[in-house]
Amino acid sequence: MGLQEWGAENLPYIYLGSLFTTLIYSFSFGELNRRIQLRTFFAVISIFLIGTNLVFYPVIQIPEYKKYASLFFYWFTSIFSIASITLFWSIFNLFSTKEEIKRYIGFIAASGTVGAVASSFLVPGLVQLIPVHFILLIAVACFLIAQILLGRLAIE
Repeated sequence: MGLQEWGAENLPYIYLGSLFTTLIYSFSFGELNRRIQLRTFFAVISIFLIGTNLVFYPVIQIPEYKKYASLFFYWFTSIFSIASITLFWSIFNLFSTKEEIKRYIGFIAASGTVGAVASSFLVPGLVQLIPVHFILLIAVACFLIAQILLGRLAIE
């Protein structure tokens, strides 16, 4: 599943679409964060990410929709990246003291870099074993587990 079907001449428009979807999401993210309680905010964002993955799961398997699904999925990955990183740092900031943040920031940053490098080697092999659409279900499972664990913590 990729953007090669759209052709190189359409890449500027695809990037522009990515910019607009990210801007719309960022504005909505900020407004939602400002208007509702923190516990509800984390739940809403997680449900949005889970729901979107569940919508893409059947759609990317339909050959007639593959071209458009790849475009929307590309745009969604921009949103997903921003949302997951922002949620992580928000939760970390909420449950950590200033001293803990100073102590762990180097470890977390290094772990993120190692994870990014490792995944670039791991995912191509993983895709050979597991179809792409099942990887969406793995992401859903990870977000569900995170939501359950977060629900056990006391967020006020």
